[in-house]
Amino acid sequence: MNTPDQRLDRLLRSASRVASEPVPPLPFPAEARVLAAWRRSRGDRLQAGLGVWLRAGFAGAVLVAVIAVAVSWSEIRPRAVDEFAVADATLYVAVAP
Repeated sequence: MNTPDQRLDRLLRSASRVASEPVPPLPFPAEARVLAAWRRSRGDRLQAGLGVWLRAGFAGAVLVAVIAVAVSWSEIRPRAVDEFAVADATLYVAVAP
């Protein structure tokens, strides 16, 4: 039975015996397209990194806003008003000597 090493050796020996023709260079338009795609892919990574920082900054701002609202919640809520204050004052004036 052939082991993977023997198969690999046989494949490499076969490949070394094959006559290889030199690969012709790419035409200029194809080379320009390849380089442009490569540059675009590098730029995507930079923008993706910036997007991560922007998302993290936005999440931090939302977190600070939520904490600020939670801390000042007692000031935001309307205070309980005594509905009977006017009636009590009138009663006290009428009853008081």
